[in-house]
Amino acid sequence: MNPARVQFPTPLARFVIAALTLTLVQMLAGEKALAQTASEELVDLADTAEEAGEQLVEKAEEEEGAPVSRVIVPIPISNPLLGTGLGVAAGWFYKPAGSASPWATGIGALATENGSWGLVGYHKMALAGDRLRLEGAIGTGRLKTTFRPSGLGLSETQPNIELTQDAVFFEVKATTQILPNILAGAKVVYSTENQILVPNGALVDGLDIRDEPFPINVEYDVERFSYGPALTFDTTDGGFNKRSGVLVDADWLFTDASIFNDFGYNQIQITASEYFEVGDASVIALRQSLCLSSDNTPFFAQCDIGTRSNLRGYPVGVRNDDASWAAQAEWRLPLSGKFGAVAFAGVGSVANGFGDFGNAELLPAGGVGLRYLLAEEYGVNFRVDYALGKDGSSLYISIGEAF
Repeated sequence: MNPARVQFPTPLARFVIAALTLTLVQMLAGEKALAQTASEELVDLADTAEEAGEQLVEKAEEEEGAPVSRVIVPIPISNPLLGTGLGVAAGWFYKPAGSASPWATGIGALATENGSWGLVGYHKMALAGDRLRLEGAIGTGRLKTTFRPSGLGLSETQPNIELTQDAVFFEVKATTQILPNILAGAKVVYSTENQILVPNGALVDGLDIRDEPFPINVEYDVERFSYGPALTFDTTDGGFNKRSGVLVDADWLFTDASIFNDFGYNQIQITASEYFEVGDASVIALRQSLCLSSDNTPFFAQCDIGTRSNLRGYPVGVRNDDASWAAQAEWRLPLSGKFGAVAFAGVGSVANGFGDFGNAELLPAGGVGLRYLLAEEYGVNFRVDYALGKDGSSLYISIGEAF
């Protein structure tokens, strides 16, 4: 066994994980959720996200002592992969009576000049005194990107990859407390995509994009169901703007070709964040992330630098391979009134495997940002970050902290 590779579990272990996960999904989303392979039905669910959010908020408002903060923010988009456009995010932050942690419900939409668009709904909640945590998302959209994944070994004379993805997806994660500060559970992700690649190919029907010659205009459908265990260690003060403690999240997802999948691979994602109060108001936040994929992972699902804010300053889809790591530090400083500022710096790399990190190119990044307090009761900020990396600069506009 190569220690630098992530291996599939035994058939018995896979069966147990699949059975537990399918049972969980049936409990949380009903049996119909897994059967919704038709795009139209998933789009209908996404379109009703706002109505569901309003109902949840109305219920929370009925509870005594449960203030609700509503946020609606237009978000300009300027992304080297998607082009220029506009997004709109709406969120509700509230705390039903008896809940130890605040809940969040949100919807978002975007459209860009190159024809990309998307719609997503999100919900996060905590029950039983924060001993049970549930979160999920559902969405649909079209993403048109032009990029050059570093893990493919393409030469400078070979053209970039143009990828169009029409996709619908949902994901559910549920964890329950098993020990003080430790929660364990499962996560499932389902997506169905129509992908068109121009002018290079992909790992489809036994063809590897690393091989030459590259085919032209490959179009195919991808259906993926990923499942696996999830683990959380949390000693933070909770909320959406943490000031102290440690938060570790680990997911190990298996995409098994035997369950209506076109690809079989697995991937581990681990993030660890730590928060320190400095003086009366400032906070130092640290974050480390690690991603390991099996060597048969398709390029569009590989580990990436730039995703999940693991290292701001690098566009998603440009620096990716079978393994990645990143570390960053951020200083959060209040200014005046509802305004604040941050400064951050970090470094990371991508490699063909865990054992190759020592020879991988280091990717430094850093930047500054502004904050405006949108929901004072829950510490939710509107953030604008400008980051500079080895390949150029990136602007990030969003709701909530990067981590």
